[in-house]
Amino acid sequence: MWEYEHSIETSATPEAIWRLWADVENWGTWNAEIEKIEMSGPFAAGTQITMTPPGNDPVLLHIAKAVEDELFVDEASFNGLLLRTTHRIDRIDQDRIRVVYRMEITGTGADEAEPADRPGHHRRLARHDGRAGRAGSELMPLSPGDSPGFLLWHATLRWQRDIATALAPLDLTHVQFVLLACAWWLNTQGEHPNQLALARQAGTDVKMTSQVLRTLEHKGLIEREVDPADTRAKRLRVTDAGADLAPRAIAAVEHADAQFFQPVPLDDAVALLGRLAHPEP
Repeated sequence: MWEYEHSIETSATPEAIWRLWADVENWGTWNAEIEKIEMSGPFAAGTQITMTPPGNDPVLLHIAKAVEDELFVDEASFNGLLLRTTHRIDRIDQDRIRVVYRMEITGTGADEAEPADRPGHHRRLARHDGRAGRAGSELMPLSPGDSPGFLLWHATLRWQRDIATALAPLDLTHVQFVLLACAWWLNTQGEHPNQLALARQAGTDVKMTSQVLRTLEHKGLIEREVDPADTRAKRLRVTDAGADLAPRAIAAVEHADAQFFQPVPLDDAVALLGRLAHPEP
């Protein structure tokens, strides 16, 4: 079993946190990684949530348990793996609570997952005033033009739009491209990863990776093969069609990147993004 847990302490009330959780249709107002979200019924056990990140494919979640003002649990299953995510409120004292996010992956191949696989779409937890915030910090009262985060948000949106436009003629979404390109590159290095290893390489949510791989299979770009060393495991192989498309898609994305980053010296951009993507402890 692979597991990951993240928590934040807050003076918000359990009722306030629960209202944020239960208001699924408005998750996108405090979670920038949600473009569209739908729920098949009430915020209760048995209901399905369909969540779509910007420019990516939908993620399907099933609410397994919901206890008002205490916790809710969502689950996703694919290829023998069960991903179970618990969102829990723990009382610290009369004035403070701890909001806990815990993810567990069980099933064949679960031990191959590493902390880098942890999903990002629920990691922004409520602050004491009911808004999304970062653990252990408060937002500075900067004007939008002076806020690095605000500027990064707008730059990211523009970059995502440019990439989506570049990939549209190839009938690929951004996340489809990332997974196809990573699988193709690993195959060229003589590696045939399973989907957890691919998610680790791409830095994508393992729940979403499963959904997108199914789409790539339907498109005839990726195949799953039985691992000769372990008949329970499935290895990923890019098909001939996928191997033809991947380099063309990479060229299109690299061209879009070159245009996007043209105002900034390349070495400066790479150095800055490298430090942000892999900060030193």
